[in-house]
Amino acid sequence: MSYPWSSSELRAVPAAGGRPAVATEAVQGVLYALVVAGTLWLLATTYLGTPLDAAYRVLGLLAGTFAFLILRRIDLLAVWRIGRSGSLGTQVLYRWASIVGLLLLIAYVAKSSAHFSRLVIGTWLVITPAALALLNLLARAFAHRFVPHVLTQRRAVIVHANESAQALARNLRESEIYTLEGFFDDSGDRRLGTSAKRVPRLGAVSDLTDYVRRGGVDVVFIMLREHDAGRVLELMDELGDTTVSVYVVPDFAMYDIVGADISEVEGIPVLRVAESPMLGVDGLYKHIFDVTAALAGLLLLSPLLLLIALMVRLESP
Repeated sequence: MSYPWSSSELRAVPAAGGRPAVATEAVQGVLYALVVAGTLWLLATTYLGTPLDAAYRVLGLLAGTFAFLILRRIDLLAVWRIGRSGSLGTQVLYRWASIVGLLLLIAYVAKSSAHFSRLVIGTWLVITPAALALLNLLARAFAHRFVPHVLTQRRAVIVHANESAQALARNLRESEIYTLEGFFDDSGDRRLGTSAKRVPRLGAVSDLTDYVRRGGVDVVFIMLREHDAGRVLELMDELGDTTVSVYVVPDFAMYDIVGADISEVEGIPVLRVAESPMLGVDGLYKHIFDVTAALAGLLLLSPLLLLIALMVRLESP
């Protein structure tokens, strides 16, 4: 079987569970834009000693806009590991280089480079990746302090053992995001090949739902074969009332499944069917919303609660 990726692409890539939600992307994009533009404006104000002129304001707005569009899908709570091949941190460097290239092209076409200090611009180009990395560290520290569950490793299982499953299992074992619990397959350990030595068979496919309900897994990867579409729909229905994330992994072919979108997990292409609302930045947003909603509810109900307490006090002997 031929695979649709090179051997270098099979190395573990911290993908943080696939594509972030639209709201998450927007918030992340705004934060990246503020860091990129804010760093420029701070440097220009400090070095020049005067209020920002129009040139620096326009450059900051352009850079912030490009940062929003190009960086927003980089997971802010993932481990970046800048410099490691294939890591999110290295992707940030590549994308920052593309932003710089776009800005240089615009400056060349507009013939506006004379309006800027080379020292300010050069310093900004160098320290901005460090500022973005600092934002990542601060976001992770905040999440670790207040909502540590969003940073824990996600326990995963694979349904059906085939060549695609072997490739995915190799990458999941090297991942810092996932812990591979094992396989569910109807054919026994003989189907698991060399992976059976390191990853256990947890049972038949019919045992999957009970295993998930017992809290033993966070992510389910269903290896989709040509004749399995009906069974996949049954599994999706069985897992529908759980909070587990569900990914359908085709046998390196594209399948038209309603509601699925193309994503990537540890270098392996998948069709994402459902994502847990408790994952990553979304989990942080949910925690903040829960706390805010609870406080708002208490404030709204406090007059009634005080009235009840007063009535009980007056009626007490």
